[in-house]
Amino acid sequence: ENGVHGSQHLDSSLLHADMGFTLDTHGHPGVMSYKAPGKNQIHIHIAGKAAHAGVEPENGINAIQAAGVLLADAPQGRIDVETTCNIGRIAGGSATNVVADSCDIYYESRSRDTEKLERITQRIIDHFRLGEESTGCKITAEVSPDYGPYEIAKDAPAIKAAARAAEKLGFPVELEESGGGSDANHFNTYGVPTVVLGVGMTNCHTKDEYIEEEDLYRAAAWALAIVMEAAEMC
Repeated sequence: ENGVHGSQHLDSSLLHADMGFTLDTHGHPGVMSYKAPGKNQIHIHIAGKAAHAGVEPENGINAIQAAGVLLADAPQGRIDVETTCNIGRIAGGSATNVVADSCDIYYESRSRDTEKLERITQRIIDHFRLGEESTGCKITAEVSPDYGPYEIAKDAPAIKAAARAAEKLGFPVELEESGGGSDANHFNTYGVPTVVLGVGMTNCHTKDEYIEEEDLYRAAAWALAIVMEAAEMC
Protein backbone atom coordinates (compact mmCIF):
# COMPACT_ATOMS: atom_id res chain seq x y z
CA GLU A 1 0.00 0.00 0.00
CA ASN A 2 2.96 2.37 -0.31
CA GLY A 3 2.46 2.89 -4.05
CA VAL A 4 2.03 0.95 -7.28
CA HIS A 5 5.78 0.75 -7.77
CA GLY A 6 5.81 -2.37 -9.95
CA SER A 7 3.97 -0.71 -12.82
CA GLN A 8 5.73 2.57 -12.05
CA HIS A 9 9.20 1.18 -12.66
CA LEU A 10 8.65 -1.38 -15.41
CA ASP A 11 10.19 -0.79 -18.82
CA SER A 12 7.20 0.69 -20.65
CA SER A 13 8.93 0.17 -24.01
CA LEU A 14 8.19 -3.54 -23.60
CA LEU A 15 4.43 -2.89 -23.47
CA HIS A 16 2.76 -3.65 -26.79
CA ALA A 17 -0.99 -3.73 -26.21
CA ASP A 18 -4.14 -2.09 -27.55
CA MET A 19 -5.96 -2.30 -24.24
CA GLY A 20 -5.44 -3.33 -20.64
CA PHE A 21 -7.40 -4.48 -17.59
CA THR A 22 -6.64 -4.23 -13.88
CA LEU A 23 -8.64 -6.24 -11.35
CA ASP A 24 -8.49 -3.79 -8.47
CA THR A 25 -11.60 -1.97 -7.32
CA HIS A 26 -14.74 -2.29 -5.24
CA GLY A 27 -18.11 -3.32 -6.62
CA HIS A 28 -19.25 -6.67 -7.93
CA PRO A 29 -17.88 -7.91 -11.27
CA GLY A 30 -19.49 -5.79 -13.97
CA VAL A 31 -18.41 -2.52 -12.33
CA MET A 32 -15.67 -0.62 -14.18
CA SER A 33 -13.69 2.51 -13.34
CA TYR A 34 -13.02 4.61 -16.43
CA LYS A 35 -11.72 7.68 -14.60
CA ALA A 36 -9.40 7.88 -11.60
CA PRO A 37 -7.37 10.49 -9.72
CA GLY A 38 -3.70 11.30 -9.72
CA LYS A 39 -1.93 11.32 -6.37
CA ASN A 40 0.91 13.18 -4.68
CA GLN A 41 2.77 12.17 -1.54
CA ILE A 42 3.61 15.15 0.69
CA HIS A 43 6.20 15.01 3.46
CA ILE A 44 6.09 17.87 5.94
CA HIS A 45 9.10 18.20 8.27
CA ILE A 46 8.85 20.40 11.35
CA ALA A 47 12.10 21.29 13.09
CA GLY A 48 11.81 22.67 16.62
CA LYS A 49 14.45 22.99 19.34
CA ALA A 50 15.54 20.31 21.78
CA ALA A 51 15.87 20.92 25.51
CA HIS A 52 15.82 18.89 28.72
CA ALA A 53 12.13 18.35 29.44
CA GLY A 54 12.59 18.33 33.21
CA VAL A 55 15.33 20.93 33.69
CA GLU A 56 14.69 23.64 31.10
CA PRO A 57 11.61 22.88 28.96
CA GLU A 58 11.06 26.60 28.40
CA ASN A 59 14.24 26.67 26.32
CA GLY A 60 12.87 24.18 23.83
CA ILE A 61 10.36 24.36 20.98
CA ASN A 62 8.24 21.23 20.77
CA ALA A 63 7.84 20.21 17.13
CA ILE A 64 5.12 17.68 17.99
CA GLN A 65 3.03 20.34 19.70
CA ALA A 66 3.57 22.66 16.74
CA ALA A 67 2.39 19.88 14.43
CA GLY A 68 -0.76 19.47 16.54
CA VAL A 69 -1.55 23.16 16.34
CA LEU A 70 -1.12 23.22 12.57
CA LEU A 71 -2.92 19.94 11.99
CA ALA A 72 -6.01 21.20 13.82
CA ASP A 73 -7.13 23.25 10.81
CA ALA A 74 -5.08 21.68 8.01
CA PRO A 75 -6.86 20.54 4.81
CA GLN A 76 -8.21 17.04 5.37
CA GLY A 77 -10.71 14.65 3.82
CA ARG A 78 -13.19 15.47 1.06
CA ILE A 79 -12.34 18.74 -0.70
CA ASP A 80 -14.83 18.37 -3.56
CA VAL A 81 -16.45 15.58 -5.57
CA GLU A 82 -13.18 14.62 -7.27
CA THR A 83 -10.54 15.88 -4.82
CA THR A 84 -9.39 14.53 -1.44
CA CYS A 85 -6.42 14.70 0.90
CA ASN A 86 -5.41 12.67 3.91
CA ILE A 87 -3.09 12.97 6.88
CA GLY A 88 -1.89 9.39 6.99
CA ARG A 89 0.97 9.22 9.46
CA ILE A 90 2.94 11.37 11.91
CA ALA A 91 6.20 10.59 13.72
CA GLY A 92 8.34 12.68 16.01
CA GLY A 93 10.48 13.08 19.07
CA SER A 94 13.09 10.83 20.60
CA ALA A 95 12.31 10.43 24.32
CA THR A 96 9.87 11.72 26.92
CA ASN A 97 12.62 13.64 28.72
CA VAL A 98 13.56 15.62 25.60
CA VAL A 99 11.52 18.47 24.14
CA ALA A 100 10.82 17.08 20.67
CA ASP A 101 12.92 18.89 18.11
CA SER A 102 11.41 17.19 15.06
CA CYS A 103 8.11 15.91 13.73
CA ASP A 104 7.29 14.45 10.34
CA ILE A 105 3.82 14.49 8.81
CA TYR A 106 3.00 12.25 5.86
CA TYR A 107 0.16 13.42 3.66
CA GLU A 108 -1.41 12.50 0.38
CA SER A 109 -3.45 14.59 -2.02
CA ARG A 110 -5.43 13.29 -4.98
CA SER A 111 -7.83 14.53 -7.64
CA ARG A 112 -9.25 13.45 -10.96
CA ASP A 113 -8.47 16.96 -12.20
CA THR A 114 -4.79 17.83 -12.67
CA GLU A 115 -5.20 21.52 -11.81
CA LYS A 116 -7.15 20.69 -8.66
CA LEU A 117 -4.45 18.23 -7.65
CA GLU A 118 -1.84 20.96 -7.95
CA ARG A 119 -4.01 23.43 -6.03
CA ILE A 120 -4.76 21.20 -3.05
CA THR A 121 -1.11 20.14 -2.88
CA GLN A 122 0.03 23.75 -2.82
CA ARG A 123 -2.66 24.64 -0.30
CA ILE A 124 -1.30 22.02 2.10
CA ILE A 125 2.27 23.21 1.65
CA ASP A 126 1.31 26.86 2.14
CA HIS A 127 -0.70 26.04 5.27
CA PHE A 128 2.31 24.56 7.03
CA ARG A 129 4.89 27.03 5.77
CA LEU A 130 2.75 29.90 6.99
CA GLY A 131 2.90 28.31 10.43
CA GLU A 132 6.63 28.87 10.79
CA GLU A 133 6.31 32.27 12.42
CA SER A 134 3.54 31.35 14.86
CA THR A 135 5.22 28.12 16.01
CA GLY A 136 8.85 29.26 15.89
CA CYS A 137 9.75 26.14 13.93
CA LYS A 138 11.48 25.62 10.61
CA ILE A 139 9.06 23.85 8.27
CA THR A 140 9.88 22.22 4.94
CA ALA A 141 7.74 20.29 2.46
CA GLU A 142 8.65 17.70 -0.14
CA VAL A 143 6.23 16.52 -2.84
CA SER A 144 6.62 13.16 -4.57
CA PRO A 145 4.13 12.46 -7.38
CA ASP A 146 2.86 8.87 -7.29
CA TYR A 147 0.89 8.83 -10.53
CA GLY A 148 -1.23 11.01 -12.77
CA PRO A 149 -5.01 10.95 -13.33
CA TYR A 150 -6.61 9.30 -16.33
CA GLU A 151 -9.93 9.16 -18.14
CA ILE A 152 -10.91 6.59 -20.76
CA ALA A 153 -13.64 7.31 -23.28
CA LYS A 154 -16.79 5.36 -22.43
CA ASP A 155 -16.78 3.87 -25.93
CA ALA A 156 -13.11 2.80 -25.77
CA PRO A 157 -12.41 -0.75 -27.02
CA ALA A 158 -11.33 -1.87 -23.53
CA ILE A 159 -14.66 -0.82 -22.04
CA LYS A 160 -16.63 -2.31 -24.92
CA ALA A 161 -14.87 -5.65 -24.57
CA ALA A 162 -15.36 -5.76 -20.80
CA ALA A 163 -19.01 -4.69 -21.09
CA ARG A 164 -19.85 -7.33 -23.70
CA ALA A 165 -18.11 -9.99 -21.61
CA ALA A 166 -20.05 -8.96 -18.51
CA GLU A 167 -23.36 -8.94 -20.37
CA LYS A 168 -22.79 -12.45 -21.70
CA LEU A 169 -22.21 -13.60 -18.12
CA GLY A 170 -25.31 -11.78 -16.89
CA PHE A 171 -23.36 -9.26 -14.79
CA PRO A 172 -24.89 -5.75 -14.55
CA VAL A 173 -22.56 -3.26 -16.22
CA GLU A 174 -21.79 -0.03 -14.35
CA LEU A 175 -19.26 2.67 -15.25
CA GLU A 176 -17.95 4.82 -12.42
CA GLU A 177 -15.48 7.56 -11.61
CA SER A 178 -13.12 6.22 -8.98
CA GLY A 179 -11.38 7.84 -6.05
CA GLY A 180 -8.67 5.18 -5.89
CA GLY A 181 -5.46 4.60 -7.78
CA SER A 182 -4.10 1.41 -9.33
CA ASP A 183 -1.66 0.05 -11.89
CA ALA A 184 -4.09 1.37 -14.49
CA ASN A 185 -2.90 4.91 -13.76
CA HIS A 186 0.58 4.03 -15.00
CA PHE A 187 -0.59 1.86 -17.88
CA ASN A 188 -2.78 4.69 -19.16
CA THR A 189 0.15 7.08 -18.85
CA TYR A 190 2.19 4.66 -20.96
CA GLY A 191 -0.44 4.87 -23.70
CA VAL A 192 -2.30 1.61 -23.06
CA PRO A 193 -6.00 2.37 -22.39
CA THR A 194 -6.62 0.40 -19.22
CA VAL A 195 -9.88 0.01 -17.32
CA VAL A 196 -10.16 -1.13 -13.69
CA LEU A 197 -12.52 -4.02 -13.01
CA GLY A 198 -14.58 -4.52 -9.88
CA VAL A 199 -13.80 -7.73 -8.01
CA GLY A 200 -16.11 -7.42 -5.02
CA MET A 201 -13.88 -5.54 -2.58
CA THR A 202 -15.97 -4.27 0.34
CA ASN A 203 -14.97 -1.94 3.20
CA CYS A 204 -11.59 -1.33 1.53
CA HIS A 205 -8.57 -0.45 3.71
CA THR A 206 -10.35 -1.30 6.95
CA LYS A 207 -10.16 -4.23 9.36
CA ASP A 208 -13.57 -5.28 8.02
CA GLU A 209 -12.46 -5.58 4.37
CA TYR A 210 -13.63 -8.71 2.59
CA ILE A 211 -14.48 -10.27 -0.77
CA GLU A 212 -17.30 -12.77 -1.12
CA GLU A 213 -16.13 -16.14 -2.44
CA GLU A 214 -18.68 -15.96 -5.25
CA ASP A 215 -17.15 -12.73 -6.50
CA LEU A 216 -13.73 -14.38 -6.79
CA TYR A 217 -15.20 -16.93 -9.19
CA ARG A 218 -17.21 -14.29 -11.02
CA ALA A 219 -14.15 -12.07 -11.46
CA ALA A 220 -12.17 -14.99 -12.86
CA ALA A 221 -14.98 -15.85 -15.28
CA TRP A 222 -15.16 -12.20 -16.34
CA ALA A 223 -11.40 -12.04 -16.98
CA LEU A 224 -11.58 -15.13 -19.20
CA ALA A 225 -14.60 -13.77 -21.07
CA ILE A 226 -12.75 -10.49 -21.68
CA VAL A 227 -9.82 -12.37 -23.18
CA MET A 228 -12.23 -14.14 -25.53
CA GLU A 229 -13.93 -10.86 -26.48
CA ALA A 230 -10.59 -9.19 -27.15
CA ALA A 231 -9.53 -12.12 -29.32
CA GLU A 232 -12.67 -11.73 -31.44
CA MET A 233 -11.92 -8.01 -31.85
CA CYS A 234 -8.45 -8.68 -33.29
